[in-house]
Amino acid sequence: ISRVGGWLQLTLADNGRGRYGQPSAQPGCGLGLAGMGERIAAFGGHLQFEQPVGGGFRIFARLPDAVVQHAPEEFA
Repeated sequence: ISRVGGWLQLTLADNGRGRYGQPSAQPGCGLGLAGMGERIAAFGGHLQFEQPVGGGFRIFARLPDAVVQHAPEEFA
């Protein structure tokens, strides 16, 4: 988590098989990333993700710093 030019930025990364690895026996409904993006956009933020060559997966979420500063204390 970092603050960059008026934005709070969260980066999550792993080195696993990536988003498009082998299908699981219990597939999800496919709305996880879309739902995250909608919630972040509702606060004026942005969500990006990438799958680097060689595996892994990265998610970048950015929210305006003003939104974070006015969050209820239990979420700040």
